[in-house]
Amino acid sequence: MSTKEKKDTLKPKALQYRHGRSSLRRTLLIILLLLTIIPLISISAITIWRQYENSRTQIINQLTSVATLKEAQLTSWFGSLAPDLGIVVANPSVRANIIELMGSQHNEIVAAAWERVILDTLNIALVHENKFDEIFIIDERGKVIISTNPERDAHDFSAQLFFKKGLDTSFVQAPIFSPLYDEMVIFAAVPLRDESNQIYGVLAGVAKLDAINEIMLERAGLGETGETYLVNTDHIILTEVCDDQSLGTIIYTQGVNEALSKKNGDGAYQNYQHPSHSVLGVYRWIPGLEVALLAEQDQTESFATTLQSIKVILGATLLTMIITILVVIWVTDWIVEPLIALTSIAVRATDGDLTQRITLERSDEIGTLANAFNKMIIQLHNSIETLETRVAERTTELLRANTHLTYEVVERQHAEDDLRKSQQRLSLHMQQTILAVIEWDPNSEVTDWNLGAEKVFGYKKEEALGQHANFIVPKSFHRELSKMWEQLFLAKSSTYNTNKNITKDGQSISCEWHNTPLIDQEGNVIGVASLVQDITERKEDEEALRQASLELERLTIIDDLTQIANRRRFYTYLQTEWKQLARTKTSLSLIMCDIDYFKKFNDTYGHLLGDECLYQIAQAISRAVKRPRDLVARYGGEEFIILLPDTKQEGAEKIVEAIQTEVKNIVSFKKQVNIIEPVTLSFGISCTVPSPENTSEDLVETADIALYEAKNSGKNTAVSRELNII
Repeated sequence: MSTKEKKDTLKPKALQYRHGRSSLRRTLLIILLLLTIIPLISISAITIWRQYENSRTQIINQLTSVATLKEAQLTSWFGSLAPDLGIVVANPSVRANIIELMGSQHNEIVAAAWERVILDTLNIALVHENKFDEIFIIDERGKVIISTNPERDAHDFSAQLFFKKGLDTSFVQAPIFSPLYDEMVIFAAVPLRDESNQIYGVLAGVAKLDAINEIMLERAGLGETGETYLVNTDHIILTEVCDDQSLGTIIYTQGVNEALSKKNGDGAYQNYQHPSHSVLGVYRWIPGLEVALLAEQDQTESFATTLQSIKVILGATLLTMIITILVVIWVTDWIVEPLIALTSIAVRATDGDLTQRITLERSDEIGTLANAFNKMIIQLHNSIETLETRVAERTTELLRANTHLTYEVVERQHAEDDLRKSQQRLSLHMQQTILAVIEWDPNSEVTDWNLGAEKVFGYKKEEALGQHANFIVPKSFHRELSKMWEQLFLAKSSTYNTNKNITKDGQSISCEWHNTPLIDQEGNVIGVASLVQDITERKEDEEALRQASLELERLTIIDDLTQIANRRRFYTYLQTEWKQLARTKTSLSLIMCDIDYFKKFNDTYGHLLGDECLYQIAQAISRAVKRPRDLVARYGGEEFIILLPDTKQEGAEKIVEAIQTEVKNIVSFKKQVNIIEPVTLSFGISCTVPSPENTSEDLVETADIALYEAKNSGKNTAVSRELNII
């Protein structure tokens, strides 16, 4: 072949080679980029997230500190109002002067003299404390006697809360809007008492919100956009705020709503401004003032430093990613280029050019691979040179083997003739036997079907041949049949089974199956032979016998009249439960009951209705005793007995109550033409934990004694007795 022809032949494979090169390079590049960039991005994301969370926590802590400090200042200021008023009247002489003023109201000259003395005292207190805008004295009817503001003289405060509370004790009212002052104010009041502790009036003061406003406007720790303010329960702003909002403006924010619901917390939400801004806020509920305290800072300012740090992190991450991509591309080329050269030589070698050698100066695994490949090419070239000699030798061996095989074919033909004759004889026996004989191939399809099979299943041979075994098997047995067939092929041994089958006319029959695998000379299963016998009549006879046995057994343990367990069944079950509960150390209760005045019932209404009464009572007891393990039995005559395993005395008494309810509701007696008197029962209850020290007969005897006591105590009652261990 010329050089040009070789090049033309190699062109399609070269295209495949270049495609493979591109695929390998792309795959390796993607894997390396994923292994480097994904961790880098993950680390950057975690760092940014932690930076954000730390910044947020720091800001919340700062706002919490500010809110805590202002809450303490407000609480201290609010709590000092009443004590400051109390100091004014703490002096006995001042109290005496006020009493004189109260008593001299009928004498204007004397009253005016005392008013000047007391007014001087009130003005001194007003200036000294510097907390109240006005101080005034109110008599016990709610009328102002004297005030530092003459406009309040004779004003009636009897309907005000601070006056009513101030008659009893010191009281400071939460900030409210006062129409009198046309603004939000705080009223404080202390009771005025004489030497005998009798109330003769109230000393009250009015404080405006200027002091509170000063506390809230202090901006230490809040930054440029931070602020604190108060909101009352009507969502009204009580203090000045940074925005153009005026005092008395109604606002609704998440922080305000949470605080006014008496919750303390923090979070990010939209503030009260228009348009609103996202803020970080801390909110508190101050119970004494009944106001919400909020400390907020704009998120733009809060996270300014954090956002700058995030930008630096993102820039560093981007730069690192670019460097990483360049390094990955270089590493990919360093790994892939030698493999490309190695692949090129391999492609040429597969086309018959064994003169190529790989020249690669590397000491790593790829260099070792190149040297090994060169040695392999040399060995392959040497092997081809001796291949023709070996082919000739092998051809001679094949000719000898062919002659021997021809001899074996002739012998096999004779053996097949003998086998065919044997199969003919076997087929004759199969067609004449009364048993159903069926042969199957490995796919569970019929290959032979004798007359016996036609009689059993109703299908002619031509109808059955080629059918899958499922056609004579119920659908519910298909999956189990598949498993049984697999096991038959694996075990290579005969099986016997009895199962339901379906005839051609859809009847269900019972059949015995004897299955034997057919195995060839190499030990392979080539099919299955089945002998089948219809045993439907025998199965029906066996089932009838079993049902008769069950009915006989039922008749020996069921009371014929009441259709509940009889006395024999009760004692058998009692012995079983006694032994089991003795092992588990569990309680056993027994109820013995008797129909009250049953002889009179029989004599009055007749034996037929008496029998009906016994049946209805038995069914009523059965309805009340609902657990499967409990037993209701007729003990004899009009007596019934209930065995309650794993039941204590309290449980047995509840069963008695349920039985009495069921007996009251017996419908049959209510439908009689003649009115029948209500039927009642007397009950004897015994309870114990079975043990070797007592017997089950002791338990029955104890219940019988309890029943006797119930009968003697007036009927329609229950008596409980516990069987004590001897």
